[in-house]
Amino acid sequence: MTKRAWQIAIISAIVIVLVGLLTASMVKTLNPIVIGVREGSKFQSDTAARIAAGLTADGYSSEVVSLTAAQSGGRSAESPDSPVDIEITSNPVSAADHPDLISLGTIIELPLLLVVHANDSTITNPRDLRGKRIELGAEGTTISSVSEQLLANYGVTSSNSTFLRDAEADAFTAFTNETVDAAFVYFNPELEQFERLAVGGKLEILDLPENVALAGQIGTVVPSVVPRGAFSVELSRPDRNIPTVAVPVTVVANQSMRDGPAYAVSRSLTTQFSRGTVLAPPGTFPTFGGDLPIHAAAQEYAATGSVPWQYSALPGFIADQWTALLVIGSVLLLVASIYSVFFPEVYGLWTGILRPKLDRKDRELLESALASGKELTPRQRTRLMKLLADTDVAPS
Repeated sequence: MTKRAWQIAIISAIVIVLVGLLTASMVKTLNPIVIGVREGSKFQSDTAARIAAGLTADGYSSEVVSLTAAQSGGRSAESPDSPVDIEITSNPVSAADHPDLISLGTIIELPLLLVVHANDSTITNPRDLRGKRIELGAEGTTISSVSEQLLANYGVTSSNSTFLRDAEADAFTAFTNETVDAAFVYFNPELEQFERLAVGGKLEILDLPENVALAGQIGTVVPSVVPRGAFSVELSRPDRNIPTVAVPVTVVANQSMRDGPAYAVSRSLTTQFSRGTVLAPPGTFPTFGGDLPIHAAAQEYAATGSVPWQYSALPGFIADQWTALLVIGSVLLLVASIYSVFFPEVYGLWTGILRPKLDRKDRELLESALASGKELTPRQRTRLMKLLADTDVAPS
C-alpha cells in the first residue's frame, strides 16, 4: 500500500465514524419525544403541553399520549416496548422499583382536598363520613389510593361507607349534582367547576389537622396548608388556612434521555413552576427529592439557569454529540501530529530498507525451490514473477 493510500484510508475511516455518529444523532432528534400523562388529568395535560412547546422551540418534535392507570407511574417511560420517553406522574417512584428511570424534577406538591356540601351541617370532620357516599378518584390512581388510606386513619372504610371511584370530571359532576356526600379532589383553582363551587360558597373543605401524622402514616404524601384566600382574596375563600396533605408530582424520563431534550424540558418546567403560587414562594420548584437519580442536565440547569453554548448555537443533533466530536477531533489532531513527526521516517524505513530485504529473501527462496525441481504453486509463481518484475530481472 502506497503512502497516499494509507492517508486516504485513515481519513476515510475518520469521516465514516463522524458521519455515522451524526446520522445516528439526527435520527434520534427527528424521532418525536413522547410525553405520557395520566388520562383525565387536566393538570398533567396542561403541563405536557408546556413541555411540548419548549421542546418545539429547541428544535425537537414531540407527542403527548394518555396513559391508563396500568401504564402510568413510571411504567411506560422505563419500558423498552413503550414509545414514552417522559412521564408526568403523581405516583411514588423509587429507584429500587424503577431502575431505568431518571428524574427531571418534582414540579409541584398538589394539595388533596376533602370537599363536602356547604349546606350539610352533619359533616364537620372526616370521622363524620361513616355511612356516606364518597368519591375517591379513579381506580388505580394515586388520589384513590391516598384517599382510602387517609379515611382509614379516621375509621372510615369500604365496610361502613360507600366508596366510588370515578374520574375527576365525573366525580365533580356527581358532587355538583349532590349524588355523593363528599369527594377528594386536587387543589386546582384553574378548574372552572372547582372555582365556581369554591368561590360561590357551595362547597366546604374539611380540615385535616393531623396532616403531619397522616403524611407519616401514608408515606407517599407531604403535609401541606392551603392558605386563606387561595381561591379568592376579595371574598376570603377559603376563610381560614386549611391543613391537608399534598401529593408530589414528578417528571421522570428514561435514563437514555439525551442532554438536549433534558435542557429543553428543564427550561419549560422552571419557567412554569418557579414563579411561585399561593402554595409556594418563587424558586421553590422544581426540586430534586426522592431516591431517583437526577438527570445531570436538569440539575445543572436548576443550579445555573443556563444551558451550554452549543445547545443555543448548534442544531440539537450536533449539540448532543458535541463531546464525542471534540474527543474524535482531539484524537484526529493527535494522529495527524504523530503522523507528521514520525510516519514519513517510518514509511521511508519500510519502503527503502525493510521491504526490499524481505522481497529479496522471498525471491531467493522461490528461485532456489524452482532450481531444485520443486513445482511452485500458482500463487508462488505469481509472487516470483512480481518480485522479478520489481527488480527489472526477466524470468528465464
